[in-house]
Amino acid sequence: MDVLVGVQEVLETLRECLVRNYTLPQQYYPITERTGGRSRYVIPPDQICQLRETGMSWRAIATLSTSERTLRRHRLRIGLPRDRYSDISDDNLWRVRERLQIIDPVGRAVRQRRAIRRRTYNITVPNQLWHMDSIHKLISWQFVIHGCIDGASRCIIYLKCSANNLAQTVLGYFQEGIRAFGMPSWVRADKRVENIDVAHFVIKMKGVGRSFISGLSFHN
Repeated sequence: MDVLVGVQEVLETLRECLVRNYTLPQQYYPITERTGGRSRYVIPPDQICQLRETGMSWRAIATLSTSERTLRRHRLRIGLPRDRYSDISDDNLWRVRERLQIIDPVGRAVRQRRAIRRRTYNITVPNQLWHMDSIHKLISWQFVIHGCIDGASRCIIYLKCSANNLAQTVLGYFQEGIRAFGMPSWVRADKRVENIDVAHFVIKMKGVGRSFISGLSFHN
């Protein structure tokens, strides 16, 4: 689907260039040069600048026999900005907002209905509820980040980086937090295996059905 969108942008840009009588680069495919290993793409800076001047997006340029990653590397090397944000002023932005309210009131009402409403958080005292979670994005390099926070005070109970994702490791961090801050009334965590020992420990200490809450990770 992304390829089709990129091809469509290229066709629209070429059509505009024909109308405006732009002069496009004669060569779109990148040249390669021999290195010690894999051949390296050589994309002339003036070619990239000329394609950008025609209004093509970075994704559309990358569809011309290269990749977005390669194009990004060349763009950073020659110092071309990404142009993520518009340079419109705050006054003009508010004018656009006011005009949209007048021109498209139905669309504005629909967007307001789809707005996400925050839930009411009723934790008021420290140690009433602790939230536990872990990050596994670096587990390929044997880095697992474990964290726990108090829901009322936002105090960090522990934030550790370990070389494993074992339940006994998480239980050790949790018990260190108890020695430092006391025993929580409730604990909230997801249903992953590294939280099993903590769940058993909390249920043993506080009782069944009133001490450990499990659910989806993004609710932690």
